[in-house]
Formats: sequence, C-alpha cells, structure tokens
Amino acid sequence: MKTTSGLILVVLLTVSGTTLVANTFTTNNPSGTAPISFAIDVVAVGDAGNAGTAGWYNTTETFGAVNYNYYIGKTEITVGQFNAMEYAITGNAAGLGSTLAAGNAPTLKALMYANWLNAGCPTGGNGLLEGGTYDMTSWTTIAPWAEADQWDNGDGTKNIWRNKNAKYFLPTESELIKAAFYKGGSTNAGYWQYQTGSDTAPTAALASTGTNSANYNGVVGSALNVGSYPSTMSPYGALDMAGNLWEMAEVRYSTSPNQYTPAWMDGYIHGDTWLRGMIDYETKATTSAADLGFRIASVIPEPATLSLLGLAASLALLRRKQ
Repeated sequence: MKTTSGLILVVLLTVSGTTLVANTFTTNNPSGTAPISFAIDVVAVGDAGNAGTAGWYNTTETFGAVNYNYYIGKTEITVGQFNAMEYAITGNAAGLGSTLAAGNAPTLKALMYANWLNAGCPTGGNGLLEGGTYDMTSWTTIAPWAEADQWDNGDGTKNIWRNKNAKYFLPTESELIKAAFYKGGSTNAGYWQYQTGSDTAPTAALASTGTNSANYNGVVGSALNVGSYPSTMSPYGALDMAGNLWEMAEVRYSTSPNQYTPAWMDGYIHGDTWLRGMIDYETKATTSAADLGFRIASVIPEPATLSLLGLAASLALLRRKQ
C-alpha cells in the first residue's frame, strides 16, 4: 500500500510577541487501516545572536547563545504523539488517545522520533534510522555527519550530529536553555533565574492557573498532563519547562575542543522532575526513564514562507467572519 503522509504548518495566533504554530502530521500504518493525524504545537524563539550565560552552576562555560531563530515545542511530546510512530510502523494503536506527558522514551528513541517526523511519518522502520536529521547507523548507534552535511551554528562552529537540512530535531542544551530562561526582546537581555520568566522560584502547586507555579517537591506525587499550568510560561511562551519531567537535550555545548558532546552519551538533561526540589537547568541523568520527556524543535521557514502562512491564516479568519 502506498504510504500517504503530510505536514501542514498553520500560524494560529500571535499574543504578546508569542507566535504559536501547529505542525499537523498524517500517517498510515502497515495494516492499511485508517490514517491518523496529530498536531505538535510550537512557539517561536527569536532574538538570534543573543549572548550566552555562564549559568548558575558553572562559571567557565557559557550556554544559551543561539545564532538563529527556531521553533520549540510548546509542551513535551505526549504519549499519544510518541505512539503515533509505533502505530505507523507496527499498526499498534495503544496509547494514541493519551494526553499524559511522554515517559519511557530514552534519548535514542527521541532521536528516532525526530528522524521519523523529518521523513514525513513513513510506515516501516527505515524512517527512524534514515530520516535525515540524525545518521542512525543502527538501532543503538549514531554517527557524525560528513563535514559538508553538518548543521551550521552560525558562529563558525558546526553541530556534527544534526544534518544541515534537518527540519525537526531535539533541541541542543543551548536551544533548551534559551527557550526556558532568556528574557528576550534584544540580543543582550539577560536570563531569568527560573524557567517561568521569574527570579522567584515557582510555587510547588497542584494543577494551577497561577503565573509562577510548577509540579515539583512531590506536591502532586506524579507527573501531570502537559499544559496543567497554562498561565506559567517561559519567556517565549513554552509550558512545563519547570518541574514535571526531566527534559532530554540533543547535545551538550562545551567550550572544550570537542564542542558538541552527545547528550545521550554524557547523560545531561534539563529542568526537574515532579519529585525533586527545583533546580536551575542541568543535572546528570540519574533518574528513571519514566520521568524523562523531550520536546521537538524545528526550523523557522524563510521570511517569504512565513508571510504566505500569515496571509493564509488571515484569509481563513476573514472567511470565518463573512
């Protein structure tokens, strides 16, 4: 059976400088049953060329400087979004209706998921290894790209693990940190102490509409559904960047000669879980896989494409008003 897959980018709204975009994916599965569609909402992270920070735990390395604009997931990938990959490959639809944040997704699986999205959500397993973002040479190993195919960081360095033409990928450590902590508005705005746009630690609370609340210190007793704190946002409008789940990074940036260490080898992840006390942004991965989650990041289309998307959204709104 011929596989049909697609992607639609629709600019939904712009509020207080936050652009929310829905990435809609459609895929079949090998058994030929009905195709499914699912959406991943992302927010725009601008201020390309921003200054980095020495951080709160290390005074010799800087993080958070990103020389290009990009999108990052508004929330972590949910179980349903993650299991869509299994549905496409095996026909198993278990978990497709779940809204729980994705646990039990070790980093290599997260990289495969990015490959699968990048390849257009194909059926069969080849898309997981050959999706064009990461060079998965087997189910357990990943290879650096040839220099000509490496992602350009815009500062004279390359990300050897990410393909230069990748559309979907796991965020690097600096991409995560910028999305979570950078104040925005200029290229030298500085960083908040916490991922909630505040220098005051968030309140450990049950699901809340407060503007500085999070699930940590065991206040809930487990992970919550994504978006359980809808008014607590990072400076760019992402949710759940504090507490709830550890978040996996693609690579850890360092000023050492080997500038990009794979996070899946070094064990670096971000944020904090529902169980522990609030931390700033980095720790070794000493927790169980069930407490791990990840976001998908993506490129921002060229200005002409964005203009067309904005025009399409405006026309759609106009038609609904007529």
